[in-house]
Amino acid sequence: PAHGHRSFHLNQMYGPAISPGELVVAYFKGQSDDASQVEFVNQKLGEPHLLEGARVTDPIIDACLRDHRLEDPRPTASDRQIVMGIDVGTFLDVVIAEFLYDRDPGYEPHLNSVCKVLWNGRLPGSDFHVLDRLMAEWQVQYAAIDFQPETVLAKAFCRRFHGHASVVQYRKGTTGHEIKEAHDDERVSILTVDRTAFLDMSLGRLHKQRTLLPQNISGVFREHVQNLVRTYELDDMGKPKAVYVSLGADHQAHALNLTEVAHMMSYSRQTGRNITAGESVRDF
Repeated sequence: PAHGHRSFHLNQMYGPAISPGELVVAYFKGQSDDASQVEFVNQKLGEPHLLEGARVTDPIIDACLRDHRLEDPRPTASDRQIVMGIDVGTFLDVVIAEFLYDRDPGYEPHLNSVCKVLWNGRLPGSDFHVLDRLMAEWQVQYAAIDFQPETVLAKAFCRRFHGHASVVQYRKGTTGHEIKEAHDDERVSILTVDRTAFLDMSLGRLHKQRTLLPQNISGVFREHVQNLVRTYELDDMGKPKAVYVSLGADHQAHALNLTEVAHMMSYSRQTGRNITAGESVRDF
């Protein structure tokens, strides 16, 4: 009323297109299938609904807090698996993380590792030169940077750190945790990954307390990782598929997500082997 309008929702029990029996069948189908549950509550009942575990919350973040802090001493050697993710926009949102293996990484480094966030921050969108300083300051082994919207500047950064940085784009045509790599005429590494699969990986770590956060992690980080919600929508064939929808600014969440890509690339460089699709049949 304060904005001059009122909103209502109507469920399909008011409509003639579906019978009560069909609604009962849809309800029971939703008891054993997540996609059907979202379809029943959102579409049939016309009510908002989030699946359990669909969103990171403050208690989940609090459970991941550890004793280290953002201002802790920087590394003095390059023998640690430290990577950097950069989301590009009005700001450069940066997350620097170290991946620690609590068991043999083998063919599944993403499953057998813990992500320890060392630092996060926001830089003015034009301060790409500061990324160079962060690479040296943190002894970063690999950096993954958003392909858009500043493609020219992102590629220039990767050229300065050839072999240690890639631009990343989310595209269809990749499956699971597969990383497709191509190179442009100037040998810049261009990676294509599946958005949902990698967000399942990065946000899934938070749910499972496999991400260790600094005691004083920023409020912006807290807000952004809570603004991505996992739900379902129909694909081009009319089948449900998992997607993440944004409720607000989510740049720090994507910077965290890009550390997962950087980890895969850093691991493959150290082991001399590529990370390919089908290496894991389990979701993190």
